[in-house]
Amino acid sequence: MHPFLERLIDVALLNSIRSMHPNSLDFSELSNCGESPSAAWLDMVETALSATYQVAAGDAELRDRLTSAYLDTAGYYRFTNTVDAQSLRDGLGREERGEIGARWLSIVHPLSVPGTVDVLNEGHATWTHPCDGKERYSDSFRDRYNLALTTATGMVGEIADAWNGTSQSAEDRRRRIEDAVGNWNLSDGRNTERPCRKHHAAPLPLRELQNQIRDSVQSGGDGQV
Repeated sequence: MHPFLERLIDVALLNSIRSMHPNSLDFSELSNCGESPSAAWLDMVETALSATYQVAAGDAELRDRLTSAYLDTAGYYRFTNTVDAQSLRDGLGREERGEIGARWLSIVHPLSVPGTVDVLNEGHATWTHPCDGKERYSDSFRDRYNLALTTATGMVGEIADAWNGTSQSAEDRRRRIEDAVGNWNLSDGRNTERPCRKHHAAPLPLRELQNQIRDSVQSGGDGQV
């Protein structure tokens, strides 16, 4: 999914559910696990990756990569935590000085989502699966979101039961978890090793919206579109 579409969904969904903007949530602080990763966390993730992926097991720099990923993520959350008119002007200034690329606008939450763009598909327009144009749906994002919550609740229960099932062998527990969760790639939820070749159908005007935000800031506005 395009990062800017994710940001638009964040704004529209939070407004729909709680009448809030992401600026009202101090997510950077809520997710703060410390300035640097703990040794216990590094041990856990390094062990899990090494046991799962052969390439990770042979990576002498795996621990350093995990540390870098942690620090990059923390920095990202700080950068995108609160985006108001002043931070948009500051970001545009950094872009004009060549300190950051033009794509920075795609990772920050816009101050609003234009009513002309049905980001959550509340009108139930028909859309096709990006992997297969023959698969057609009309679900809204909230329909899919609620289904995902229900599905995840059942999966977590199965994982907890399997994890606590000491009478089973480790291999049996692994199979039980795989049966509950599936063995799909994380890109498109297909039971294939590699992601599918995706295609677009009636894409939203993401670039146009970013350009409108940029034009608003450049003209002395507050980034509203």
